[in-house]
Amino acid sequence: MPEVRQPHWLDPREVHIRTVEIRVGPGPGEYTVKIRINGDELISFVPSGSVNEQQQILRAVRIGELESDWLIDLPAETLTSGPRIRVPKDQEETLFTFA
Repeated sequence: MPEVRQPHWLDPREVHIRTVEIRVGPGPGEYTVKIRINGDELISFVPSGSVNEQQQILRAVRIGELESDWLIDLPAETLTSGPRIRVPKDQEETLFTFA
């Protein structure tokens, strides 16, 4: 049986994720956001208050860590998974900044 690693939970901290694309979403007050992590493109429909179009950032919350990854909660689910994503710590400087 594979070993199950438990996350180390941290105090929530707002982060700003650099996006590939932000555009008006399908619903009122909604944006379509595209981010790229480890070569994978993630798409999410998020509330307008969670994006900054001019700076091309998505507001999210870092909630924990697993060995070499940060655990980040997005403001909404992605099209391929839930709202929680893993961001490799070695990509931190290129993917997000702390608010």
